[in-house]
Amino acid sequence: PILCSGSYFATRDGMIDMEAEILNEVRAAKCHKKGVPSDQGYVNYLFWARRLPFALGEVRGDGIVNTVGALMGKNHGGSIGPLGSWFGIISEDGFVLDNDKKTHSAVVHQWD
Repeated sequence: PILCSGSYFATRDGMIDMEAEILNEVRAAKCHKKGVPSDQGYVNYLFWARRLPFALGEVRGDGIVNTVGALMGKNHGGSIGPLGSWFGIISEDGFVLDNDKKTHSAVVHQWD
């Protein structure tokens, strides 16, 4: 699974710890000096390498943030379809739904 680097939450101390880990890795790897936009890569590497022991991952559609950008692939040239007709996660009143297909998502990320 891929973690979305655009949607994470933390306490003040947790965010400071995460920022320190990311910046240490950025300085060590130097990908940014090659013009590679890699924030998501750094976050995923650090999480899966267990270098963010204070961090928890959530399954898309089951947590606080429902990241739907990748699901809209057809809008971006991908092979999958719309959230409503393909995935069935748009309610009759137009809200994005969680995986239970009943609960309105608290936060929707990358609705585009």
